[in-house]
Amino acid sequence: MNDELDIRHSRKEFLTHAVIIDTEAPSRVLSPQESAELPAVHIGMMFGSADDAINQMHHHIRKSVMMPQARGRGGWIETSILADEHWTEERIKRKIDQAADLGVEIFFIDACWYTEKGKESEWRYKVGDWDTDPKRFPDHLQRIINYVHEKGMLWGLWMDPERIGWDSNAYQEHLDFHALNIVGKPGPEGWVRAADNNVLMWVEQQIRHVIETYQCDLFRLDFNVNQPDIATRTDRGNAFEQDQLRYYENMYAMWKRLRKDYPNVIFENCAGGGARTDLGMMQNFCHTWVSDWQRAPRSFQIINGMTMALPPELVDREVGEMEGYSRGSLEFQMRIALFGRISFGTLGAPTEYDYNPEQMEIIRHALQIYKEFYRPFQYECLIYHHTQDLGQTGTADYGVLEVTSPDHKKGMIGIFKLKGNGENRIVVKSKGILESGKYHLTFDNRRASCVLEGFVLNNQGIQICLEGALSSELVLYEMV
Repeated sequence: MNDELDIRHSRKEFLTHAVIIDTEAPSRVLSPQESAELPAVHIGMMFGSADDAINQMHHHIRKSVMMPQARGRGGWIETSILADEHWTEERIKRKIDQAADLGVEIFFIDACWYTEKGKESEWRYKVGDWDTDPKRFPDHLQRIINYVHEKGMLWGLWMDPERIGWDSNAYQEHLDFHALNIVGKPGPEGWVRAADNNVLMWVEQQIRHVIETYQCDLFRLDFNVNQPDIATRTDRGNAFEQDQLRYYENMYAMWKRLRKDYPNVIFENCAGGGARTDLGMMQNFCHTWVSDWQRAPRSFQIINGMTMALPPELVDREVGEMEGYSRGSLEFQMRIALFGRISFGTLGAPTEYDYNPEQMEIIRHALQIYKEFYRPFQYECLIYHHTQDLGQTGTADYGVLEVTSPDHKKGMIGIFKLKGNGENRIVVKSKGILESGKYHLTFDNRRASCVLEGFVLNNQGIQICLEGALSSELVLYEMV
């Protein structure tokens, strides 16, 4: 009797998993002799804390999932000229000068490089015609490309290759390419049915054309299809198939071919601001744009959550556009970006005006920390989420992130006050410091420093005082 009870109780400690393909049915219709492979599922098991599990997952992603970084490294600092600006070659070159002066490493042109002059805002409806307007750029951007390279930066272009805009020439030329929604009608976003191999071949040809014609060092993918429209169908004999499985099987294979054929091109993933961050997609890219939402405090919530799923060097954080300037100081936003991969928007000033020197000093200082202190160990760093649960609506008063080198000899802690109420003081106990070590600490707000024992930092912690909502502190530490 006792043995039976012991067996029954032990069974309660078993862990079970259920993996479900969450699509409309039928998700796959097979022809005679055809086979299909289901999407890969990554399962790991360990004993430890949530931070331990996150870091083990990051190790797995880095070593077993991701392709090697293009050009032998990552963490490039980039900026772009935006889709809603009225460009001239002179304005673009001025923007390039500003970027080079700050030490930016990649300059790319975002959506609308293929539109007519004065019609930049129509970028969404013109996708599919992937060439510059000869009246606007008669040299196919060659002078711009050369100028970027002369300034010591890499060059890139944005592309939304999986759609055909209804005002493009390609729309009329390829009416049979349009995806049908689940009830058999064309979707409103111009999404192409790349589950069909012939359509996929056309998409791949367009991508290769852009990379080769415009000599791209960076290729920025975008995908602007609303979630309700992604359930599309293809008629297959006496049944129709919901396209997603076949579509992404084709997409993953295509991106793998492109990465192999263009090993020096930096492939950047983006999907309407932050979708498609699954490992099937990510393994074929160098990093991903996780959100168009840059306003604080949600900008911290995004980096806090996304670095639980992906290693921080794969997670882009932008400063300077998408309304990021409307909440929180530049310093607050720069410190958030330090815990991911830094990207710039307006670079602190409209194109035709001079910089604010105080803003430029904040940017230069943050970039110096990123390049000289953090980036050398970012691609193997451990990350600790001190505030894992920020509440469904961001109700937490503070957010705290910490990164450290794998030998625990150096790292940094970001402390962010997210709300105006609550205590202005918080005690932070390091998770990345060795108790047996002694560390030199630098408090970035005052540029003050001290030396403390690792035991004190881990067990007693350091008290940080912040003055109100959307203020922050950055603490750098290094073993002495």
